Amino acid sequence: MFIIIEKQTLLIVVFLMLFSSGGFSNSQQAVSGLITYYDLEKNRGLQLIERNIKYLIILILVLSSLSYMKYSSFDKVPNPVDHERAGLYLKEHVPAAYEKLNVMSAKPYVSYFSDARFTMLPYAKSAEVINFAKLYDVDYIVIDERFLGKWDHYDDLIEMQNHSDDAELIYEDNSDRLIRIFRVKKAG
Repeated sequence: MFIIIEKQTLLIVVFLMLFSSGGFSNSQQAVSGLITYYDLEKNRGLQLIERNIKYLIILILVLSSLSYMKYSSFDKVPNPVDHERAGLYLKEHVPAAYEKLNVMSAKPYVSYFSDARFTMLPYAKSAEVINFAKLYDVDYIVIDERFLGKWDHYDDLIEMQNHSDDAELIYEDNSDRLIRIFRVKKAG
């Protein structure tokens, strides 16, 4: 029902937790029990709340949901500018002899912006990644910190040119998150 990414859901969650033990259908009995326990039966405001607690629950949930929708930013997803720059770099700097590039990466953003085919990057060290790239006729390998930063082999992958003679670093963008593009050297 809610995309929980922001602090505006705090009011919703706290209010739901208050009545979760009694439940929505038993909320009138739960509030009545609280009023009786604290000996507040003569308070007219609390009697009004007791009679209309279900409507109040719905009203608070709707109002807090509306405030969440107003102040949320899930519709303002940032554009992958760094991936777009990398894709446009490939599109502009690749020799015209290529009909269709094959770009290997964790996500297909760079291949989309460069009008290339996409091959999924395997979870492996750089030597195995290069062997896999040669097997699938990959032209370029994209290593980006945004999607691969938590991988165990990230440090090895980001320095791929130091671990193999078959990979050449051709592009690096460190403006937002580090993205490197390596050209896979073909045999022959």
